[in-house]
Amino acid sequence: MYFLFGKPIETTGREDILRNREEAHQLYLQIKSDVQTNIDYLLKKREKDPYRSVFDRMVFRALYPSLQEVPTFDL
Repeated sequence: MYFLFGKPIETTGREDILRNREEAHQLYLQIKSDVQTNIDYLLKKREKDPYRSVFDRMVFRALYPSLQEVPTFDL
């Protein structure tokens, strides 16, 4: 499984969004775009992950039991 948390969404002082449907929709579209960008990034990185398969991860853990985690890509 791959996880990536995007940048925080600042909503302080933006109470006007609650009353303006168009602004709320624009914020929704921005969030949706950010999430899709992060998903696309993770899918691309997953394709290049040398330890993607369970078998490869098990072999790595058998060879290097002192390491806590299997190596992964840099963000």
